Amino acid sequence: MPDCLLRQLNTTPESHVKASQKNVRPEDFIALIRYNTAEEGGRRTPVRSGYRAQVRFPFDEMQTSGLQVFINQDECWPGEEVEAKVYLVSACLFERKLLVGEVFEIREGARVVGIGVIKQFTNEKLRRAADAYSG
Repeated sequence: MPDCLLRQLNTTPESHVKASQKNVRPEDFIALIRYNTAEEGGRRTPVRSGYRAQVRFPFDEMQTSGLQVFINQDECWPGEEVEAKVYLVSACLFERKLLVGEVFEIREGARVVGIGVIKQFTNEKLRRAADAYSG
């Protein structure tokens, strides 16, 4: 297992810890996410902040788990958009691969339930790698 994954296994997103706890990991990026309606093959019920689904980028068949913490709202209905902080379980595996504007899928198994677009990187390593990759 890559060292970067072992380090991430020992950290927790800020929304799941008490203020007194240490070892809090910041989000990896901010994204605009649209959840598909049932007619589009998506969900029938709303998604709540803290939703953890699979995230898949178009350049790789590999999927990773991605926790979504909504900004300024608690839930999002199918067909709506939401801005979210996204925490990837294996963010280090995507260094030098992701760019602002990158489109990704939100999946539940084989079903695509939403589409997201990276708006900005907040993970310093991903941001620096993206700057180097695009520049």
